[in-house]
Amino acid sequence: MGTPRFEVGAAIENGWRLTRANFWLMAQAAIIFLAVARVPQYVVRQLGGASGIGFSVWIASLVLQVGLVLGLTRLSLRLVDGQPATLALLLGEFSLFFRYLGASLLFLDFIQNSVKFHIFISGKFVI
Repeated sequence: MGTPRFEVGAAIENGWRLTRANFWLMAQAAIIFLAVARVPQYVVRQLGGASGIGFSVWIASLVLQVGLVLGLTRLSLRLVDGQPATLALLLGEFSLFFRYLGASLLFLDFIQNSVKFHIFISGKFVI
């Protein structure tokens, strides 16, 4: 007995089924995420963009967006696992922010060093 094979068609069908079954939950999550992403951009634009307050609003928006992405991931995984999900999950993963940030920085460093190593070995940059 081998491991089950991944089938693209089955994955798309399952994703579409879950989206239809939880449409309003996902729509509300998308509206919240878009509001958190767009409203601060508008505020920064109105403040002139270069002010200290504008920069603070921009940083706060980035932190909120990362936290919401973590929450949206948790919400989506719960739906895939057949567990109940609520909008409260969007705000429940902020405690992972610094772990996520650290992992992201390590990953970016790894990618950057891999590209440098490839250029060093081959003498050319190829994508």
